[in-house]
Amino acid sequence: MSNVRVSDMNHLRDITSLKNRYYIMRHGQSKANLQQIIVSLPRSDSREDYGLTELGREQVRASIANSSLTADTIIITSGFSRATETSDTVRAVLGAAEIQVTDKLRERNFGSWERPITQIMKRYGTMTG
Repeated sequence: MSNVRVSDMNHLRDITSLKNRYYIMRHGQSKANLQQIIVSLPRSDSREDYGLTELGREQVRASIANSSLTADTIIITSGFSRATETSDTVRAVLGAAEIQVTDKLRERNFGSWERPITQIMKRYGTMTG
């Protein structure tokens, strides 16, 4: 066993504040939102164009204009088209580095519910009460 003292390992003890800030941003309005379709599978997303609507792109630009984010922001996103379009817009507005895409930020898989909301309601009824 080494003779390292615990106090030698605590290199943050004299730091009074950390400067890291984390922001989470939801995608702008997507075409699937307009069509009331749940899209949680990458294959569904790649078969159709479920990216952002023009309103969705405007929502993203407005959010960034009202934020304190800067060009040194690191942007990490899921691979869904609505998320990558949102992230690309943020990156372009900020002048930030290329986005990083990870599968770890995917939504849940809704399985047989991967269809228009109207079909789900027709089959299962409303979810009220």
